[in-house]
Amino acid sequence: MLASSSSAIREALRKRIRKLRERIEAPDVGSRGDRLTEEEMENWEDPRELSIVAEQHDHEVGSDTHGEIASEVALLEGLADRLGKVRDSKASRLLKTIQTEIAPGEKVLIFTQFLQTQSFLQKTLEINGYEVEIFNGVMDQREKDEAARRFRDKSQILVATEAGGEGRNFQFAHIMFNYDLPWNPMKVEQRIGRLDRIGQREDVVIYNFACQGTIEERILEVLQKRIRLFEESVGPLDPILGEVEKEIRRFALSKRATSREEFEQVAAKWERRVKEARMLEEERKNFVLDPATFRRDEANRLVAKRTAMAEFSDLQDHIGKSLRYFGGRMANHPDGGVGLYLSGGLQSRLKTRSSFHRGVFDYRLALEREDLAFFAFGHELVDAIVQLPIDFSEALACHRRVKGAKMGPFLEFFYAIEGEGPVEFGQFVHHMVGEDLAVSERQVVEMPTIGAACQTSELPQWFEMGIEASKSKLAARRNQARIEVDSLHRKWTEEELERTRRTHEYRKVRLKQRIEEESAWIEEKERIGTPREKRVLPARRGMLEKNLSRLEGLEGEFRQAVEAIKAKRSDVSLRVLAAALVVGE
Repeated sequence: MLASSSSAIREALRKRIRKLRERIEAPDVGSRGDRLTEEEMENWEDPRELSIVAEQHDHEVGSDTHGEIASEVALLEGLADRLGKVRDSKASRLLKTIQTEIAPGEKVLIFTQFLQTQSFLQKTLEINGYEVEIFNGVMDQREKDEAARRFRDKSQILVATEAGGEGRNFQFAHIMFNYDLPWNPMKVEQRIGRLDRIGQREDVVIYNFACQGTIEERILEVLQKRIRLFEESVGPLDPILGEVEKEIRRFALSKRATSREEFEQVAAKWERRVKEARMLEEERKNFVLDPATFRRDEANRLVAKRTAMAEFSDLQDHIGKSLRYFGGRMANHPDGGVGLYLSGGLQSRLKTRSSFHRGVFDYRLALEREDLAFFAFGHELVDAIVQLPIDFSEALACHRRVKGAKMGPFLEFFYAIEGEGPVEFGQFVHHMVGEDLAVSERQVVEMPTIGAACQTSELPQWFEMGIEASKSKLAARRNQARIEVDSLHRKWTEEELERTRRTHEYRKVRLKQRIEEESAWIEEKERIGTPREKRVLPARRGMLEKNLSRLEGLEGEFRQAVEAIKAKRSDVSLRVLAAALVVGE
């Protein structure tokens, strides 16, 4: 908070003063025993809102006597008065940067850890003519949705906290300010992830603010130069960076915090550990699919290049037709998106709580309108509606007329050949059978032409023989698919065994490293540790014993994993998707 804003510090001091005065007036309320111990502070979980955590502990009293508390009040009042006369240089620099470097139409996301700083920035920016929204963990879901909508549609600036921005995507903006920096580098990367994701069309620009001569400046130096947070992903380094956060906290709260030389030694140790972890991670990338290897630019290129068999419009059309048939309708909604309206019977059949659902089918709109549901495969209601015709108990025969086809008639079949087991395999196969019982076969790679329904009820005398001819051709196709799946399964087994071996080696190396570090720490503290450090020696020895036990069990786990891979089998299954009698025009 000291490095966040003078407003946040002043407000914290005022609250502390009020609590101390209450302590003077009611001496039995609160005690020294309420204070957080140093050990408890080290084990502090990363709070949702640091302001809230600070408020939870600002009643704790570090003095015993009435006179000592009164002296503390006087000291804090003097500090608060002095802060009231201070001009916040960070806020001034922020305002100047936005005014001179940010275009009027560019959206700006500002992150802070403190609610007091958030409120201060909102007032400062609004006084200077900017439309500003706030976003924090204290707001309810409706307030968050409204703030996100106004930021997207109207306001230029959003000031957010960690908890407020969690799970939200703001890729329509590409400029971010880290007004204050968390001590955990993972939190900084999560902030960047609010903007740098699929759908981002611009290069993401990040401004990092830090006060000169503070621990915050040193943390920024470590993030930029030692860990290279703004150049490379740190996702795979999560376990190590959690320790970095704890060590920063211990250093900041110790008497060593003013020593640049000691901080340099600590920073060098972090740099070495991160470098070692990255080297291990390079090995790991060869055998583990890691989200950190995801490249948004490459994903966008592949998506743009790929020709899909069906688009979101095809799904939307299918859902609309299914609703009309089974009892419901789909219509455009005046406030955007579409509404799905279910009859009472259909609502009961689908086991959904509401008869009305609103959302979008277009993924591009879904990225812009996070307040609306994204209707796609994986959405519970969409999956249920798609399943309705598949589960329909009555078999229907279809007669249709296709423009450009020979006069026929022909029997038409659509089949799905699907892999079963760990191997992914799938084909859509189309058969056309004529009166000569010759079967024309092709693999379907695009949506077929449906044509128009025609009125006829006569099936050709040869239709049963035509069905058998299609089955015979399909059996040959299935055998060929089995050969392909067997080959894919052998390749999968080899790759999975190699991946498992590498994973085993990686875990073994990491565990041995932890054991060595733990053993070294215990040995050192047994010789020259402080009383408090020696008190935790039994717990650290217990952790060491656990890790030694885990190391012994790794070989058995590896053998079980290998046996499980070798026991897996892959095969293919067949499904009839559709059948029709087709005549040409």
